[in-house]
Amino acid sequence: MTEEVFLTELRDALKGSVDSQTINENVRYYEEYIETEVRKGRSMEEVLDSLGNPRLLAKTVIDTSDPQNLRGASYEEWKEEEEKQEEQEEARRERARILTGWKATLALIAIPVVMILFLILVLYLVGSFIIVAVWIVFGLWNKN
Repeated sequence: MTEEVFLTELRDALKGSVDSQTINENVRYYEEYIETEVRKGRSMEEVLDSLGNPRLLAKTVIDTSDPQNLRGASYEEWKEEEEKQEEQEEARRERARILTGWKATLALIAIPVVMILFLILVLYLVGSFIIVAVWIVFGLWNKN
């Protein structure tokens, strides 16, 4: 595939799905990207192979063209947004993994048990303090 064919397929795949400004920006972006990579020493074939199918790129552009005000954004901005969403999804999955299975069961049992034991200890200590205070006040402490 040549650069011309790649850019023509990209433009054709975008037509009718996004506005002409988005089409022109994306075609211009990939044209500049290809030229930059070739100037760095990569072959045209290698650059085009790394980009993949222009119709798949067009689908990505169409899918991300407007939902979160990304219209007119560069490929890097789309990629950054996609990576951020993937990180958020991974964080959500990690949070879900933390308290599942036996860990969740243990937490649901252990936390109330510990709280009840702590409450019993506090009540015991407060009650003991009150009993000792009453004995002292009424002189019952050392009457033996």
